[in-house]
Amino acid sequence: MNILFLTFSMLSGGTEHLTVDICNELVNRKHNVHLYIVNEHYDEEVLSKLDEKVVVIKQNRREASGNKLVTIKKVSEYIKDKKIKIVHCNNPTAPDLLLLKPFLFPKVKIIQTIHDTMGYGKMPLHKVYFRNIQIHKFIAISNSVRNDMVLHGANKNKIEVIYNGIKIKKYSPCYQVKSSSKFIIGNVARINPCQKRQDLLIMAIAKVKKVYPNIECRFAGMVSKDQQKEFEILKGLVKKHNLDENIKFCGNVLDIPKFLDDLDLFVLPSRTEGFGLSLVEAMAMGVPVIASNIEGPSEVIGNNERGLLFKTGDLDSLVENILYAIKNINHIKEKSSEIRDYVITNFDISQTVDRLETIYVSVGGKFE
Repeated sequence: MNILFLTFSMLSGGTEHLTVDICNELVNRKHNVHLYIVNEHYDEEVLSKLDEKVVVIKQNRREASGNKLVTIKKVSEYIKDKKIKIVHCNNPTAPDLLLLKPFLFPKVKIIQTIHDTMGYGKMPLHKVYFRNIQIHKFIAISNSVRNDMVLHGANKNKIEVIYNGIKIKKYSPCYQVKSSSKFIIGNVARINPCQKRQDLLIMAIAKVKKVYPNIECRFAGMVSKDQQKEFEILKGLVKKHNLDENIKFCGNVLDIPKFLDDLDLFVLPSRTEGFGLSLVEAMAMGVPVIASNIEGPSEVIGNNERGLLFKTGDLDSLVENILYAIKNINHIKEKSSEIRDYVITNFDISQTVDRLETIYVSVGGKFE
């Protein structure tokens, strides 16, 4: 099957790493996979993780350069020339580049994955209507994302829920002896305090430090150009609370399993999160987790069955949960093996791709 993944960028983030894993799994299943990157924003280290059989196309368009028509033409020509059968869009606006489909490649099927509960609410009504006609199948990464899509006008009969998956073999905890001199908390997310709330976690560490002076918190995540100002604000917050020895910004971390294996506790304080792939990664590594009680992470954690949930945006609630976790860490870790088994059963990348193949076939894709 000739499959094209259409995206605007391939920087280091959860969606991008998931795309790499899916592409690799598909080529291992003998599919012909193409990855078309529109803008000049991509990380060569991320792309280096792709199987050599994945065909990568870098258009290198400058973002907001205004040459959308040129891009529509180039994408359309590539789809037609390479006899693509399935176009899988991973960006909210990627289907806008497929306007020539009825004229140049009418038999090609379009799939779109929605990764966030905020995606459809921001879309104009005319575009929602057009998507219902244009897209053959929508993929929601959780039931909460599906519910949000339906609420904002997506055709519920075209939506399938497929959980994000991870390559389980990469996440094998070595259960190393942790340092008894400090308790290490970690967070994996791009630096974006408005959505990911790194600022809330920093303020929580300031309060926890009064009880546990040797607390340390590590942030793994890239800083994009448009988040430089916010990153400076975060660093200012660290200085304001005298946390220079307690907070570490690790930048873009490629070896996430190693980063997680050094942690005693993982915290995801996001304001919005369609799923929470980093939670699943931490759980696979046997690391206890805390997350805000928004719908995506709640779906992963359950009713405090596989981690702790705090009231979204509530500093005192977050601090209370961190203090509880530190005090009861040995008891909490007793469930680590059981939680890892749950991840293996429900969130393996092979299961994700099994479901994708089923959808590709259901809309008319054929194994070659």
